[in-house]
Amino acid sequence: LMTVLAAPTPTWSSFGGELHAYVHKRMTFDEAQTNCVSLGGSLASIHTTGENAFITTLLPQGNTRVWIGLRRTGFDPDTFAFSDGTNYDITLSDLLGPS
Repeated sequence: LMTVLAAPTPTWSSFGGELHAYVHKRMTFDEAQTNCVSLGGSLASIHTTGENAFITTLLPQGNTRVWIGLRRTGFDPDTFAFSDGTNYDITLSDLLGPS
C-alpha cells in the first residue's frame, strides 16, 4: 500500500511499510487524489500520532496547507472517511496538533 501527500518527481520516504511523498503543486482535493492515483497511491490516510508526526517532517517549513485523504462524508459534519477506504481512527485534534 502506498499513500501520497498532495516537484514533478517526488522524493519518497518510508514509514510503517508505506511510501509517502510531498508533492509541491497547487491542486484541488480531487486533482490531488487523481495525481496520487497516477503515481500508484492515494492521498495520505493517517492512523497514528506517530505517522502524523512523520508526515509533518516531509513538509516544508512555514504555513503549508496540504491535502490528506480525509474527507467529510454525507451531511453529518462529524462523519469522515479516508479516500483509500481505510477506517478513520484518529481524532481531528491529533491530526491538527496543538492550537
